[in-house]
Amino acid sequence: MTNPFFSVIIPTYNSASYIEKTLESVFAQDHKNYEIVICDDASTDQTVETLHNIKRQRLEFSITIIRNKTNQGHATARNKAIREAKGEWMAFLDSDDFWFPNKLQCVCEYLEQQPEMDLICHNVVYKNKRKTWFVDHTKLFDSSVHPFFSLFRRNALNPSATVVRKSAIENLGLFDESFKIAPDYDLWLSLAKADRIGFLKDVLGIYWVRENSLSKNPLGLIEEADRICEKHKKDLPAHCSFPALEILKYKSRYQLSAGLLFWRDGSPVRGALYITRGFLMWPFWIKEGIKKVFRGY
Repeated sequence: MTNPFFSVIIPTYNSASYIEKTLESVFAQDHKNYEIVICDDASTDQTVETLHNIKRQRLEFSITIIRNKTNQGHATARNKAIREAKGEWMAFLDSDDFWFPNKLQCVCEYLEQQPEMDLICHNVVYKNKRKTWFVDHTKLFDSSVHPFFSLFRRNALNPSATVVRKSAIENLGLFDESFKIAPDYDLWLSLAKADRIGFLKDVLGIYWVRENSLSKNPLGLIEEADRICEKHKKDLPAHCSFPALEILKYKSRYQLSAGLLFWRDGSPVRGALYITRGFLMWPFWIKEGIKKVFRGY
């Protein structure tokens, strides 16, 4: 039996209430040459039982379920799933997100036209309990500069919208498990250095923004962003004229983001402190920052 073209990589943690809907969006794919590899990160609810019930009911699909004995973070869960995967391409999907039926087919057709790419990303609709909105990631990505420099300035990739060549991930040593909030961003920066990233304008899924997301930890976000900067800043001089200014702008962005998170979560004093820090580090954010405060982060 030949290996699948795609391996759908799904980390789970306490996802019993929504994992079935996520998997149904995979089962409904027009393109059928894929396997599903799920790593549960020591859930304490009925996630694992739900997964095994689904596997028994959907025998026509190749589903592998791995379970961590202890909670180790989504980077570790993804890495374990990648090691088990047999596909050429790793299609990442978080356990609460959904794909539209043409997602894998559109990516496959793109790869037929651009076989040299190592990473492909598409657009998604963002949704939470209060609203639905759209961010055009193709506009966030600056194609006039090197992909690494563009992503350093702003992360334009969404994990559940990203498909990556397995060999490219393996060559980099998989996700860095020391990062607990943004291991995906760290890996995207590493992959971008090879200049083989492609974007699809198509909206091919729904990304759920949940209140308990790790990325909503303001101080942890700053600490991890600083570590990612330290890891990758040595590569900046090859792609920009003023790396010190770009680093300052990068760090100010995360001070501002932390401030907006504090503000949104009902801590206006702490929010104002971090917003002020961000503005002082890079005053040119003021116009965009004010828009975000009134629009909602």
